[in-house]
Amino acid sequence: MKKFSCFILCITLTSCASKKKEREIIAPDKFYERAMKNLKKDNPTEAAEDFERLEAENPFSEYSNKSIIMAAYSYYYAGEYDDSLSIINYIKKTSFENLDYIFYLEVLNKYEKFKKAKKDLDLAKDLYKCICNTLEKFPNSIYVSDLKEKREIVLENITKKEFNIVKLYIKEGNLIGSINHLREILGNYPDNKYTPQALYTMYVLYKHIGYEFGVKLYSDLLRNKYPDSQIIEYLN
Repeated sequence: MKKFSCFILCITLTSCASKKKEREIIAPDKFYERAMKNLKKDNPTEAAEDFERLEAENPFSEYSNKSIIMAAYSYYYAGEYDDSLSIINYIKKTSFENLDYIFYLEVLNKYEKFKKAKKDLDLAKDLYKCICNTLEKFPNSIYVSDLKEKREIVLENITKKEFNIVKLYIKEGNLIGSINHLREILGNYPDNKYTPQALYTMYVLYKHIGYEFGVKLYSDLLRNKYPDSQIIEYLN
């Protein structure tokens, strides 16, 4: 009986194996065409998988570099940002043309994640660094205008949160913590929407603890950098 059961099992496994479809072999140009059709038909995940497979199976074809870039874009289009970023991290370690687009696509992925989690300060800071790095590497890129616009949005988000931390420190009576955090904000994110308020707060804090050098330093900075700011009226 036991031998008979084993025999039946072997027949079943053999039958299942015979039913498995063989992995189709497609010419690189036809494969690329199929992936593009999937993308145009709004099937970005399927397109991304095709692009990845095309690059993996044809690493020396003329479609290799285009395919891996399109895979990263397709995952981004599908909203699968981590998958897109994983490919981008790989591409950045190699030599590719249009590298500015790769860095820009990294920003786009991280920006979409940022929009869904604006309360995540670490995520915002990472995005800000990513944007600044891309602008520094490719100052003449066609994406500069959009990058700068996104940088301002992210910067305002960061500084607002950072300034709220300062307010919390002040409320708790932690004046030294407030001063140190304000220094960090002014050092890392200069000339933003909250800079005049940050300079004025430094002035007030130093005046409160009786540090005259700090009082003069920040009142002078505020007057010189923001002469039209209404907050100057509150300086003595």
